[in-house]
Amino acid sequence: MLGTLIFSSFLIAGVGVWDDFHVISARWRFCIHLLAIVTFILSLPKLPVLVLFSIPINLPVVSIILYTLALAWLLNLYNFMDGIDGLASTEAISVCMSAVLLLLTQGEINWSLIIALLASCLSGFLIWNWPHAKIFMGDACSGFLGFILGVFALLTALEGWINLWSWMILLAVFISDASVTLMDRFLKGEKWYQAHCTHAYQYQAQNLIQTLKRQGASQNLARIQSHTQINVVVVAINIGWLLPLAFLANTFIFWGVILTLLAYLPLIFFVRRIRYSSCSAD
Repeated sequence: MLGTLIFSSFLIAGVGVWDDFHVISARWRFCIHLLAIVTFILSLPKLPVLVLFSIPINLPVVSIILYTLALAWLLNLYNFMDGIDGLASTEAISVCMSAVLLLLTQGEINWSLIIALLASCLSGFLIWNWPHAKIFMGDACSGFLGFILGVFALLTALEGWINLWSWMILLAVFISDASVTLMDRFLKGEKWYQAHCTHAYQYQAQNLIQTLKRQGASQNLARIQSHTQINVVVVAINIGWLLPLAFLANTFIFWGVILTLLAYLPLIFFVRRIRYSSCSAD
């Protein structure tokens, strides 16, 4: 399994590097992503079981399709959400450390160290990526980061440490914004797979920049302050709202789906509100 994970990771990072320096069609990029993801999933000895209330959903073919699509979406949405300074790394660090806390409450050390190591690497990167950023992830790093978080979710769920409902809750900020934006663009007939600046966090950043400029801040200072504020809000949501719900979902798995809905509904509401108000203003 480790060999296939390394192979899949190199494929995903490699196509990301190529996309950063050259033009590659979305179709080819998606095909390579699917190849990497399916290769990894088929290497697993078994797949984690998603429990819906007290009913285990254990259909191998359905699970393979579901987890393949989920990893593909997580990989791509992380690329979509890497649009302002510090956001992708701040989100990943807070998600990783939340997962570490859930693992430590159960006395699991090995996975805690592995996930904490990823958070440590991201912290070193964040020093240079914090507003005003001096370096950036690019497609190579953001895509790989989304993929590896999905891998951690599958493996820790497979071993029974953190169930999939809890992982969905921890990742809710990015999933909510990216999914709502994708659906809106798809329904409007737009090319949803192309780069754009219509995510809720991007609209909010622009709104904050305009507000700060009206208060006398320069363009550069307004950009730094707006990006910083959004990063702080994301961490506050992850720690203050999503982490407690993820802990409850991991403790009371029967209520996992209800707690997941509870986590997502206010986030979806605010994403739609920001997008609607910003689009109306445009």
